[in-house]
Amino acid sequence: MRDYQKSRCYRWENRFPWLDRNGTQELSLNQIIYVVRYLDWKVRLMPTKNRPEEFNDQLNIGEYGYYYQNHVRFIKNKNAKTAYSRYVGCRRESKKDKFLYELSFPVAWATNWRIVLHEYAHSLCKISDLHNSTWVSTYCVLLYYFHPAQPTIDELAQSLNERGIDFDSITGNPWFKGFARVKIDINKAPAFTNLVKKAWNVKKRKPNVNKGKKNWKLRVTNLVKKYPFLAVNTDDLSTFEYEQYKEYVGTGTVYVYNEFYPDTRNGHQLDRGYFTREQIALNNDEIKDYLNDPYCEHYLDIEGDTFEEKQKCWKKVYERCQNYVEIYQDLTQTIG
Repeated sequence: MRDYQKSRCYRWENRFPWLDRNGTQELSLNQIIYVVRYLDWKVRLMPTKNRPEEFNDQLNIGEYGYYYQNHVRFIKNKNAKTAYSRYVGCRRESKKDKFLYELSFPVAWATNWRIVLHEYAHSLCKISDLHNSTWVSTYCVLLYYFHPAQPTIDELAQSLNERGIDFDSITGNPWFKGFARVKIDINKAPAFTNLVKKAWNVKKRKPNVNKGKKNWKLRVTNLVKKYPFLAVNTDDLSTFEYEQYKEYVGTGTVYVYNEFYPDTRNGHQLDRGYFTREQIALNNDEIKDYLNDPYCEHYLDIEGDTFEEKQKCWKKVYERCQNYVEIYQDLTQTIG
């Protein structure tokens, strides 16, 4: 869908005649998080009749519905030119099914009331609304109630008309009644130390508790890279992302087979040697036995909750692969 009045909206809000009224418009990082989380809380408490029907439809899915929440992200890059909001999706987080938006702000210039309310307005509208007339009226509701300059409805409507911007009735917008009694005192904003760190999206590196231990899974990976005829199928391993299932990640069945041998099960003779089911005849007439049948696909179960338990299983996979390598080396040595 074409965002037909995006540029006009940007020019309009950059030239508010009342922009610098009533002091500074800047917010600290913890105040931005406080404003977003406080409004989220008030939206969740609102009677459904005070919220747009489309907004309620997005949340009232499933047996219990979704928990509305926005995530704040700070952008450190000084050259970042755009603050933006994006729909993250519905996901389970902190034992709740959440309907999530992500609001991102370049800290070099996008830490003021105007931009924070601009991006927040997007989370209150449908994704397809973009900067249409519904979004404009929602944004104006937020400016009217929460911007320190306290623009009047007449001022907002007049400035929009002067710029030729389409907008729905501001007082007729369901959010106008919904936010009527909501007051924000940013002086009450907590430090939010951990949330500010999280908003920088810098993940703390976890200590490698398995450092120095034999990693048989990695050895299998390296062996497969070295010998292309080895095939290790791990498609059946669990990859659950949810926190409550994380102990099952990496468990399941691994299939090991090779792709280098000819079909000699019917007694086919090689030039200088031959396979039986589990052995090979070498040049010196020696019959060499192997760990397992080279003609069969072998499957091994990866089980356990800890690194050590899973590695014991991967060791068996490694031994299977090593057996195929040994057969391959003897075969190539025998038939030249």
